[in-house]
Amino acid sequence: MSFAYLPWYTGDYLRDTRHLTPMRHGVYLLLLAHCWDQKGPVPLDEQEAAGIANCRSADEIDALRYILDRYFVRMDDGWYNKRMVEEIARAETISDTRRKGALEGVRLRRAAVRQAEAEHERNTSTACPGSPIPTPNTTTTSNPTPTPTAYPPSSDKQLNPSPSSLSVSSLRSETCSSSVVPARSRKISLDAPPPAREEWGAYRESYLARYGVEPVRNAKVNRQLQELRKRLGAEAPDVIRLYLQHNGAFYVRAQHQLDLLVRDAEAMRTQWATGRRVTDKEARDLDQHDGKAAKWNRLIEKARLEDEELATRTGS
Repeated sequence: MSFAYLPWYTGDYLRDTRHLTPMRHGVYLLLLAHCWDQKGPVPLDEQEAAGIANCRSADEIDALRYILDRYFVRMDDGWYNKRMVEEIARAETISDTRRKGALEGVRLRRAAVRQAEAEHERNTSTACPGSPIPTPNTTTTSNPTPTPTAYPPSSDKQLNPSPSSLSVSSLRSETCSSSVVPARSRKISLDAPPPAREEWGAYRESYLARYGVEPVRNAKVNRQLQELRKRLGAEAPDVIRLYLQHNGAFYVRAQHQLDLLVRDAEAMRTQWATGRRVTDKEARDLDQHDGKAAKWNRLIEKARLEDEELATRTGS
């Protein structure tokens, strides 16, 4: 289970906090978010705790003290919330279980491939000796035999060999060499370097670190990784890592699927190159700013047109 989001049980929370003021609600939620992100307690130092909950005024400090005394337990190394401790332990257990399951799945797939390879090699090694050998047809018929065409003596191969020149060993050799593909050329290996190896390594490592499970690998993912490598070149792995660290709401809701990165590849590369991530709030603020600017431009243009019309009337 990922720590990128906090499971919040609204019924349990409201049952225990309906009497709180909005200020105390805010302090409590900020402290819980800190415990979840750090997987640890609220510091004992009151100034540090106040900084975490953004408490500055005397009323806010009183709210902080009330929340700590009512909903947290003081220990030697900090303030602990009982429910938060249980949720963190539960999340870590789920994450470990999924990680072990993913590793076991990889091990089983590799074992299955090795078994298939071994069975294929056994079948290939026994295919030639067990193949039926055609018997030359030496039966004569009443049809007249056409006169054979003379070939130069320097020819190395007869086009129509006589039945007596055919041997079992020669037929077996020709049959094996023409119908059986060597096992080495048909070998399937998971260790072979896949397409977009560096891009896949960056995506897999970052995805596993964020979500605690292995990402899906299929033909679609391969095509998307190749597309990213084609469009971003050697910078693709670094851009992929930045994408998995991005906390944009749309990316998080989609759990950072590659479809969105392929769509926003160039924009994500710009954020990586500039070292500046565009958050959802910044995007909304810019949109509002553009809307206000457009409104003012319209008002200015309207005023200019009115002035021109007034000047025209006055001049006439």
